[in-house]
This record gives sequence, C-alpha cells and structure tokens, in this order.
Amino acid sequence: MIQNGQTPEARLQIPNLWTEIEQSKGAGSFQMMRMKDGNIIFLSVGADTAKVFVTPRLDSPDSFTEYASFPIQKRTSSTREQESITLNELRSAIGWPSSASELRQKLKNQWQA
Repeated sequence: MIQNGQTPEARLQIPNLWTEIEQSKGAGSFQMMRMKDGNIIFLSVGADTAKVFVTPRLDSPDSFTEYASFPIQKRTSSTREQESITLNELRSAIGWPSSASELRQKLKNQWQA
C-alpha cells in the first residue's frame, strides 16, 4: 500500500506502508518501507544502478546493508520518470516482505528466475 499525504516519518511508523518517491539531492530517487520485523527497506535509483538496502534505523549510514544491486535498463522517458518506473518495478518484484530474511529470499529468487 502507498499512502499519500503523510510525512515519510509517519509512514515509516506503520509496517508495509511505502513512503512516496523522494528525490535525492543532486540526482536519483528513493523510497522506503518498514517491515514487520522493524527493519526498513531502502530502495535507491541512480543514473545506472538500482539498489536495495536494509537498515534498522535511518540515523546512521553505517547501519545500511546492501542486499542487491541491479543495472538499470535505459528508457526514452525523462530521468525522473525512469526512476519512478524503476522504483515501481522494484516494489513489484519484492512484494511485501515481513522481514529482512524474507526480503533476501525474494531477491535471491528474482536473480534465479
């Protein structure tokens, strides 16, 4: 579920609720969701790579663990539109995992498919 109209911090208090897509300073976009185990999925899309991170908290860059990295297929759409499409595809691929271990398994299954 994606809920509009609330701050990212408010959305992250509720498990399985994606934040709206946010633009990074400079370039790129990201989106987050808290899982039922308390960890946060952090999806990041840059110029040529999409990454999936998991972190127990957002206040420490050292707490982020990279779970997956995917090359981005170039499209003819604008950069922001391409980033939005890529985030939508990532969300669809991983679904609604309840835990970091479930997310890792879903990502593993995607690579093997």
